Amino acid sequence: MMSKEKSHSASVLVSNMDPVAILTALQRRGYFVMPLSAEMLETQEEMFRQFDIFDTRSVTEKEYFSLTPDAIGENNGWHGAGGLSRYNQCRQGIIFQASSPVWPMLSMNKEAAPDDFSIAHENFRHEVHLLAAAIMEQVAAALELPEPASYFTANGPQDIIGGSQFHVKKVMLSETEDLSALHKSPEDGRYLTLRAHRDPSVVSMVFHKHRHDGVEHGLGLQFKDPDLGSFVNINIPADEGNGTTGRPLCVIIAGSILELLSDGKWK
Repeated sequence: MMSKEKSHSASVLVSNMDPVAILTALQRRGYFVMPLSAEMLETQEEMFRQFDIFDTRSVTEKEYFSLTPDAIGENNGWHGAGGLSRYNQCRQGIIFQASSPVWPMLSMNKEAAPDDFSIAHENFRHEVHLLAAAIMEQVAAALELPEPASYFTANGPQDIIGGSQFHVKKVMLSETEDLSALHKSPEDGRYLTLRAHRDPSVVSMVFHKHRHDGVEHGLGLQFKDPDLGSFVNINIPADEGNGTTGRPLCVIIAGSILELLSDGKWK
């Protein structure tokens, strides 16, 4: 049965948002972690469930949806681990530009009517856009940018929605690589699957799906602590549970464009 389309108002999605805490975290660390509303978590769960169904398809079936450039050369579709760029050495999944609808990828026909996969991903993408707009209105006000309510919208000078990309990725090695090709930390024995980098964006929003020993969390996301000068794990606030990022949370990371807009205050 096809999923029912639904959306929630921005006020519902940001009911747990503390503007002061967000701005303080961006200025001090360059990122902040916020809990998701129950409504947005439900939408996220359905999106991940549909992605997992598609992920069980054979490589041949997935390759039918391989990355395809749009009219301006931006890619949409699926790629395997090691595809697209060095940043995807250990990741496979989908990318869709804001200008492109998510394809019905369970129907094995890009031109088919929307299916459960496309509806679930479009619902979640829509809510991410609402959340981003609400957050960036607070950021624009803090930076004293003109008309903060519209500065980062389609009618403003920095349209973060129209220029955005939607990624859903799974961490894994390509068939031609093994763990020996990756850097292994001498401290904890973990492998580096994505090297340090700064996204060329205003902000990046990261949502995790991972389960380990019965605990839901995303492993490995780190940032360079300005006080220590070294990389440390991004953690949930102490009162949120097990000290790791996870599914009920979103990590918002300042990109290089936001650093420019803030004259280097947020980075």
